[in-house]
Amino acid sequence: MIIDIDSPGGLLESSLNMARKLRETKWAHTVSYVKHEALSGAAIMALGCDEIIMAEHAAIGDAGPIVLNEAFMFEHAPEKVRTDLARKVRDLAEAKDRPPALAEAMVDHKLVVYRTKNKETGDIYFLTDAEIKSMDDPKQWETLKPVRETLNDKFLEINGRRAVEMKFAQGVVNDVSDLDKYYDLDRQPLM
Repeated sequence: MIIDIDSPGGLLESSLNMARKLRETKWAHTVSYVKHEALSGAAIMALGCDEIIMAEHAAIGDAGPIVLNEAFMFEHAPEKVRTDLARKVRDLAEAKDRPPALAEAMVDHKLVVYRTKNKETGDIYFLTDAEIKSMDDPKQWETLKPVRETLNDKFLEINGRRAVEMKFAQGVVNDVSDLDKYYDLDRQPLM
């Protein structure tokens, strides 16, 4: 099941509910296809799919929760909301084998994520300082460099190419016909 996402966002609870429904779908392999953007709630919803496929210059992320204050101005949601959301997006990412730290950085603009290497296996992971410190053997992790999109007090927002580099998305395609080829689908493109 391919879900074509092109959205600047949506309501938080609705987005989380859709992501959970997609995560729990067992009768179909679910794919989020992002041609232009999946921001805010749309990025959260995409996390529920088995795979995320993006156009090279499409954007995903920037999912920091906002609320309307008494002066009818948008502001960042209180810490209580952000903490709960951070856990929920981490759970969604872990369920689909995506780096949880990157998902959390979409909703926490203060979080810095590092590209790290396991000294024993050579495997590359994306981790926060807190994750490294909480490991059984923190010394087995070499911190290489910070993910630039998590620096300078910004919510993580990445393009398709970077999403694949960081194992957040599974592939890059140019358009729907390339998506059909990627999955070897024998049908007429919908767009």
